[in-house]
Amino acid sequence: MGGPPVSVLAAGHLYANQPRITAVHPVEGVRWEECCAHMARWNLCLPTGAQWEYAARCGEPYIYGPWSSLEEMLASEVKPNWADEDLAASNEVGMWVEGYHDGFVRHSPVTAEGANYWGLVGIYGNVSEWILDVSDPTDPGYGSGALGIVEGTGERLIAYSSARTARGGNWLLPAAMGRVAARINRSQNSAEQTIGVRPCRLVAE
Repeated sequence: MGGPPVSVLAAGHLYANQPRITAVHPVEGVRWEECCAHMARWNLCLPTGAQWEYAARCGEPYIYGPWSSLEEMLASEVKPNWADEDLAASNEVGMWVEGYHDGFVRHSPVTAEGANYWGLVGIYGNVSEWILDVSDPTDPGYGSGALGIVEGTGERLIAYSSARTARGGNWLLPAAMGRVAARINRSQNSAEQTIGVRPCRLVAE
């Protein structure tokens, strides 16, 4: 993002039972405002929630993107990096996918998960991803006053919000948060090792 890789789990570090963190691991530990500022330099932006979910679902109406169930997803070539047995063994998590091993205790190289039907990698797990939208106004303590939806992008507008939203599961969350409709609300000043960024570019018709 315009300099050395930004990461709480820094490139070159080696963690117990974890392959060495490298430059092909996702950027994380970045604030929402930082993402927007850096991406604007290259005519990039954060996706709206509607855009992110459309890409994750691959045009299908199912809970886990193009898969109708967690079992169907895990039987595919896509292996999301979620809280699993390896993370549970490290005593860093209270909930995990029992019997599941994704091969990583913390986050993994961006291609490790495998691609969905539209070629997107790492969208269901690894690190959650900031989106453009403010947090859901129905979530207590975060926002109020829904104003509507921006036509064309689906951006949700509200009168007030103290938080932004991240989408997608991550290595510290169980499979339930890997559902494409799941949301994580955080202050836009938050910088966490479980939240990263997926840039997008608007394409003129």
